[in-house]
Amino acid sequence: MKTVLFIHSFQGANDRVKWLWPYYKHSGLDIFGVGRTNTKCEWPEPIPTKDIGEDAYISGANLPLRLVQTFEWFINDPLFKDYTHAMVIEWDSIFLGRPPEIEVKIAGTMSGMWPDASCVGGGHPFFHCPWWMSRDCAEWFVKAGADALEKRILGCGSPDLFIGKVCHDNQMPVFKLEGTFSKNSLDIPAHQELARSLIRENAVWFVHGIKSREQLNSILPPQ
Repeated sequence: MKTVLFIHSFQGANDRVKWLWPYYKHSGLDIFGVGRTNTKCEWPEPIPTKDIGEDAYISGANLPLRLVQTFEWFINDPLFKDYTHAMVIEWDSIFLGRPPEIEVKIAGTMSGMWPDASCVGGGHPFFHCPWWMSRDCAEWFVKAGADALEKRILGCGSPDLFIGKVCHDNQMPVFKLEGTFSKNSLDIPAHQELARSLIRENAVWFVHGIKSREQLNSILPPQ
């Protein structure tokens, strides 16, 4: 099993990517960058990159399509012929160690159930990053995701909801990762305390939602 790591970033995160860079490298994985087509992402080290999707947040199909096309890059580019798996994360993430050695088909951080039937169908889980897939499942997801997008099934424009919806509708089980902690932003003291406690207990290898140095410092043990 050999996993490649894709980091989704945007121009506004350039400075933050610089100080989070050592934590990406704690993964022990080969890193590839995914920037935006209409702005310039910067990376602290020379790595292979590809620009996918415009620099916008929740906007129609933009982010779901970006996720689909990232996995499409993985399955179609000879650069990745020796990798069996791909993991996609968002820039506001850190690794505290290497991902576990587990048999992965499709995996993510389950973050809740989405009940709003008017938006994405209701009653299915949604998944924060890391989004981790085997090559075979990435091929399936690219096709299933493209079909969903063609039908304007967008998961409210969120990749978290989109991947949950696509897998739910196609009865594709998603493995719920253990040892990952994710919030949209670690700006709530109770969430910071929980993350800090999990890190202190060596219970997590990945944390997502770190938007500032203050948030990072709030969860890490003193040096």
